[in-house]
Amino acid sequence: MWEKASDIMTKDFVSIKMGTGVYEAAELFSTHSEMESIPVVDEEYKLKGFFTKNVLCKLVAEKKDINTQVKSLMTTDFTAVREETSIKELLNINTGQLAVTGENANLVGIISRTDLMLVFRKKAQAMLARLQTIIDSTYNGIIAIDNQNRIILMNKAAAQFTGWSIADAIDADIEQVVPETGLPEVIKTEQPVFGTKMNINGYKVVSNRSPIYEEDRIMGAVGVFQDISALETISQELEHTQTLNKQLDAIIDSCHDAIVVSDAQGKLEKISKSYERISGLDRDTILGKNMAELEEEGIVSQSSSLLVLQQKKPVTILQKLKTGREMFLTGTPVFDDNNNIIKVVSTGRDLTELNNLRTELERTKELSNKYYHELKQLREQLGEQKQIIFSSEKMQNIVQLSLKIAKVDSTILILGESGVGKELIARIIHSSSKRKDNAFITINCGAIPEHLLESELFGYEEGAFTGARKGGKAGLFEEAHKGSIFLDEIGDLPLSLQVKLLRVLQEGEITRVGGIRPRKIDVRIIAATNAQLEKLVAEKEFREDLYYRLNVVPIEVPALRERKEDIIPLTFHFLKKFNAKYSLNKTMSPEVLDQLITYEWPGNVRELENIVERMVVTSNEDKIFYDSLPALLRSGGHTDEGPISIAKIMPLRDAIQMVEKILIDRALKEYGSTRKAASALGINQSTVVRKKNND
Repeated sequence: MWEKASDIMTKDFVSIKMGTGVYEAAELFSTHSEMESIPVVDEEYKLKGFFTKNVLCKLVAEKKDINTQVKSLMTTDFTAVREETSIKELLNINTGQLAVTGENANLVGIISRTDLMLVFRKKAQAMLARLQTIIDSTYNGIIAIDNQNRIILMNKAAAQFTGWSIADAIDADIEQVVPETGLPEVIKTEQPVFGTKMNINGYKVVSNRSPIYEEDRIMGAVGVFQDISALETISQELEHTQTLNKQLDAIIDSCHDAIVVSDAQGKLEKISKSYERISGLDRDTILGKNMAELEEEGIVSQSSSLLVLQQKKPVTILQKLKTGREMFLTGTPVFDDNNNIIKVVSTGRDLTELNNLRTELERTKELSNKYYHELKQLREQLGEQKQIIFSSEKMQNIVQLSLKIAKVDSTILILGESGVGKELIARIIHSSSKRKDNAFITINCGAIPEHLLESELFGYEEGAFTGARKGGKAGLFEEAHKGSIFLDEIGDLPLSLQVKLLRVLQEGEITRVGGIRPRKIDVRIIAATNAQLEKLVAEKEFREDLYYRLNVVPIEVPALRERKEDIIPLTFHFLKKFNAKYSLNKTMSPEVLDQLITYEWPGNVRELENIVERMVVTSNEDKIFYDSLPALLRSGGHTDEGPISIAKIMPLRDAIQMVEKILIDRALKEYGSTRKAASALGINQSTVVRKKNND
């Protein structure tokens, strides 16, 4: 490459003497048209000036004598350089033609403007080539555009992820080549953007983009794009490795057995929390130490890791710790592909703890046997009473109390709202008693008219009344002989019959209607009511002496709203029951179950059973959704206080049923008996009983 003036000067040049005429000079210009000026030298060939083509043209234009010598017309304002003048200096000289002189100042060459431009061009090309080589050697992709969005620069890395060759991409619109770069946006906003993740032609890259300025004017934008696909993969692998390492640490720490991991030199790398607990050592203190140090310090009697490294096989030892504990430890070598030990993993158990566990296990076994026999006894007591479904502590206490009093033959009074399951409790008591193999008779004292109830309970003799059966008929008390009779709604029993019931309780005998001969009976009486008997006693509606006779062992069954833990088990029990009954396979959505839990259930378990059956039958889909709930539940139910209100539009029939239910519940709660409630509502007692039982 050119470095000095002598490298680029024209040595074969034309010159004229000072006495040369203009005409002769003009002939030289005509034969050397590329020349703009001719050097003028003296006899010693030293440069004196230049005769220019411009001067010649001026002479001709002014029609002056062309035989004049050039010495009077030449310009002496010229620049001469030495042969060793550097190219860099030449490029900084602003002149049309340079004279190159030798050691004696004689002219040795000429450098024209064309020569300088050629040098400049080749220098620029070389510089651009070096710049392109440097850019192409860069790992990151580089793309530059002008302010018309045309690509003016692209390196090989960028060409690779764009899929375009550099030659095809140069001068092409960036939006056609690679529209994802965001470089046009940088030109619009004139703002640099750094560290942006993007996807270009399937490559994941991070870009830094900046505007290009020239004299405070934006001329384009340049972007550097780093392919991070490999880095992403490495990062994911590293993250996966870190996750696995954390999982391994978690697994090691979750093991009850002590775990110790050491390297091929016996240096501790990992210990489990169990080893910390057993040894009394802190992992932050001993990790990185060699097992030989722990032996020397007397922390451990011997190391399974060191023995494994010596013997190159699994080793089992009894390790004594400084804490006084003993550990049964097994060390196992881990080999690489060349059969070299790279790790030793030791696992062990605290023998002291094992001995304590053995003692504890024996004690637990004794307790287990005790609880097993108690549970077996409880199951035997429950027998076949599979209809009582509960999970609440309140109902568990009720069932346990029922099983306990079933063993004695006392009279029982079961209290609780309508629908809580009083009859089920009565059945548990009967089936768990010594009378379980005999009859269990039930009667609702409020469901039978007063004039029929006496003959139903006590029977009648032949001819006792018109239509009496020949030979008479035994009453329910006689049918329950040696068994149990369940008198439901005892609060509705007329006063006239309360006297006869009191005699049964006191004397153990009954007299049939129309008869005079008392009959001995052996019956256990279980009574139930949802009424407030104390209030009825105070109002002279219930005999006080009968109340105290019945209230020997009271059992109060809590309302369903007071034991919401039982709602879900009962719901699934009824769902299974009605699925089997109707050959369906319905399920319930969570929002339905939530609504069932929040509802107050004034009708208790009976109401829940009826609603589950209604939803199973009426829902159109296999899953029961919120819309399948009765309007009463969807409206949030009702309260006992304040005026009746309707939360949303519902079918008129549903609204009427809801109002009926509210009024009947309020009347029963206020008056305590179906008879008084019916009187207050202006309907028959049987209607109250029927609607209450249908809730």
